[in-house]
Amino acid sequence: PLVDQWAAAPLGAGKLSLFSYADRLLQVPYLLFFYGFTQVFFSFWSDSRIDKEPARFFEKVRKDMRIVFAGAIVLVLIMQAVADPMFRIIFQRSNLTEAQMHQLIDIFRWLALGFPVGILRILYGRILIIIKKSSIYFYQAWLELAVKIVLNFFFAAWFGITGLPMATFVVYSLTTLWFYLYLKRAS
Repeated sequence: PLVDQWAAAPLGAGKLSLFSYADRLLQVPYLLFFYGFTQVFFSFWSDSRIDKEPARFFEKVRKDMRIVFAGAIVLVLIMQAVADPMFRIIFQRSNLTEAQMHQLIDIFRWLALGFPVGILRILYGRILIIIKKSSIYFYQAWLELAVKIVLNFFFAAWFGITGLPMATFVVYSLTTLWFYLYLKRAS
């Protein structure tokens, strides 16, 4: 979010606020998933990795990941469906124009679209730590940051403020795909 906020600031008056409003509303389910699932899975998967052979460990991980992804998809569908009325209720007393309200909802919808792959990305990172490949996670984080900065620059130029969550979605999707392929090979 910090990289997005830096990229939003030069896009014009109020753009940083619009991005922050949308981002803050998504942080509630994100933190619930992050702290709920990752903490439980991290300890459970660590025990499973120690006690069982790797094939059974990865089998359990795949099953858990499917459940989390399905839950995240359901949540995203709900968020997409209620985004417009939710924002209109929350910001009914604000001074947002109709155009700003549409931008705010578009930003939120793109951020929400990146939610399922973002959660998987974090869980895959936990798996890398469990299988003692944290250096890969470290280098990936730096590469992801560099790609995010570049994509923010281009997407903001092409799509305005809505390009920032689009860039986030693309980066999270690419990272998640890369983690998936790497871990599939490792299993």
